Amino acid sequence: MNSAQTTITVNSLPPSAAIQGGAASVCAGSTTPTFTNAMPGGVWSVTNSDGSASITGEGVVTGLTAGTVTVVYTVTNTNNCSKSVTKPLTVSSMPVVSISGNTTICVNKTTALSPATGGTWVSNNESAATVTNDGTVTGVAAGSATFTFTETATGCSNTTTTAVTVNRHP
Repeated sequence: MNSAQTTITVNSLPPSAAIQGGAASVCAGSTTPTFTNAMPGGVWSVTNSDGSASITGEGVVTGLTAGTVTVVYTVTNTNNCSKSVTKPLTVSSMPVVSISGNTTICVNKTTALSPATGGTWVSNNESAATVTNDGTVTGVAAGSATFTFTETATGCSNTTTTAVTVNRHP
């Protein structure tokens, strides 16, 4: 009877720690705060699912397309054994914002711009026209003003502008 022996070495996995910092969600085109891990020497990566994102070597994620992704931190020890920890991340789409309504009014008259909810309105020239947060524009004096609406209802913010001309009364 012949027999042979061999020695097998079982190496341990590197220690791991949970991913900290970062965020639970990010808007497409935006970045997260830095993800961190207490274990030094690891490598950051992102596993794309129905969404997509990229990550820097320092742990900052940029959302690319809406959906879910997984942030991965992998530590490899000197025996080439590796261990990964993960954290889910939602990439939210940027809202599409458009302004509609009458863009020519007279002094002391009002008009309604929309959207009337879901964000904030700002006038760049309140001496010509003012705007309330529901999109009501009031002509103050002849001239023009640019109105900016910033959509914030979805958690992601997007901005668009429109100009309004204020005419004197005939």
